[in-house]
Amino acid sequence: MRQSPPRASGCRILVASLAALVAPLAQQAAAQEWPTKPVRMIVPFPPGGGTDVIGRVLAQRLGEGWGQQVVVENRPGAAGLIGADQVAKSAPDGYTQLMTALGGITMETLPQFAPVVLVAAPPSVLVVHPDVKATTVAQLVALARAAPGRISFGTSGAGSLSHLAAELLKSMGKADMLHVPYKGIGQVVTELLGGHVQFAVAPLPAVQAQVKGGKLRALAVTGTKRFSPLPDLPAVGETPGFAGFEAINWFGLLAPAKVPRALVDRLNADVNRVLAQAEVREKLSAIGADPVGGTVEEFARYIRTDTEKWERLAREAGVSLK
Repeated sequence: MRQSPPRASGCRILVASLAALVAPLAQQAAAQEWPTKPVRMIVPFPPGGGTDVIGRVLAQRLGEGWGQQVVVENRPGAAGLIGADQVAKSAPDGYTQLMTALGGITMETLPQFAPVVLVAAPPSVLVVHPDVKATTVAQLVALARAAPGRISFGTSGAGSLSHLAAELLKSMGKADMLHVPYKGIGQVVTELLGGHVQFAVAPLPAVQAQVKGGKLRALAVTGTKRFSPLPDLPAVGETPGFAGFEAINWFGLLAPAKVPRALVDRLNADVNRVLAQAEVREKLSAIGADPVGGTVEEFARYIRTDTEKWERLAREAGVSLK
């Protein structure tokens, strides 16, 4: 005679099913009540750089909307990896977030994070010291070819956009240039102004005043097309032999990997709301970082595709990103 399954087993199945239904609702409720205390936004780069400026604009407006202070903490080092590691190891409750840029995340560390939203994705500017006898990218590359290893470029660390963009320039231009790493883009600009390195790839906000004042010379923006804040400046991709050159810096918000999806969605919605504010858009556009926004999935795909591109270049060029 066929026997019915034990009653206890049926109860366990029912309880498990109810738990599976209730858990997402509980997470959504918790996300709606969040935050109940101050939030830390870790910027893994020194103060004054593009990531720091953008992070502080967001922190102020998010804090106003949340009714809680958002404290920006700079934790520079290893091209962003030190601060990123601190966030990855923090409690997955949304109270510690990472405002970072290209270089702060690698394919190895990406699984430790939950991408939240792409904030901005502007090109950088290739600038030289006024003593460098070059007014175009082609002339700079020609100087490097004529004196292998004598033309040096400063970067904010191995794996940063300032490093990777210059490596791409070296690769496409078949030129031998000397890499000089520093702790942040601010130090790079200081050393470039002093003539200790000949050129650098830097975010527009970091060099805008120096270019306007004639202390540095801008040669091009690091994209395939011109950049609206600098319409008269050519793109590297317009230079013969450099078609397709693109080194776009991204700025985005991430959280520890195990933050509940309901809270990630809440953060995404709140940042998109802030990015839609006219005053915020004006502030970011003024520093050459037009807001992007979008979904969690779009940002996740963007990070993966861009990081894979640069790590492939590093392997081909034999460049260490550590």
